[in-house]
Amino acid sequence: QQATGRLRRQPSQKGTQPEARHPGGRLHGCCLPDPVRYHRRVRDPETARQLDANYKQKGREWERPAIMQIYDDGQVKHTQSIGIRIHGGASRSHMQKSFNIYARADYGVSKFDFNLFDGDLRSEYTGKKIKEFDSFMIRNGGNDASATRFRDKLNQALVADRDMLQQAMKPCIVFINGEYWGHYEITEKLSD
Repeated sequence: QQATGRLRRQPSQKGTQPEARHPGGRLHGCCLPDPVRYHRRVRDPETARQLDANYKQKGREWERPAIMQIYDDGQVKHTQSIGIRIHGGASRSHMQKSFNIYARADYGVSKFDFNLFDGDLRSEYTGKKIKEFDSFMIRNGGNDASATRFRDKLNQALVADRDMLQQAMKPCIVFINGEYWGHYEITEKLSD
C-alpha cells in the first residue's frame, strides 16, 4: 500500500481491540457516529472543495447530527440526539480526535439533562449543583494525548483548593459506530 501523506485509521483486526459494543466496569462510555468520515458524503461542487483533511474544518457548518448513548456499568443511562464537531487546535491532527458535543433544539432537546460529573460540579455564582448542560467536550488529552494523557486533569486538581475556575473532567471510553476509539475525558466546556 502506497503512502498518501495523510493519516488513515487502520481497520481494527479481530482480537486487537475490545469487541464489545459498550463498555462495562465503572467507567462511563459514549457511543457516537463517525464525524471524521463525513467529508466523503459532501456532493455539492458549489460548496464542497477538495480537502486534504476534513478535521481541519471548524464552525457550525461542520457540525453533524448524531445520537449519543451514555453507559454506566454496561447499562444505557442516557440517549439523546446531539450535534458533534471535531475539537482542538494542533491535537486535531492526532488519530484519536477530540469532540465538542452540543444539545440544540434543532436536534430535539436544547439541554443535556444528565449528571455528567456525578454531582461534583457547582455554579461559581450560586453554588448550586449543575445538572444540565448546553455542551461539553470529549477530549483525547489534547497536546498530552500521546504521552501521559492526564496532564490537564492533574492541573485542574492541583488548583481545586484555590479561588479560581476549573473544568470538571471524568474518564470515559468512547465507541464510534460500535468501534472502540479509546480512553477520553468527558470535560466541562467553559463558555460565557
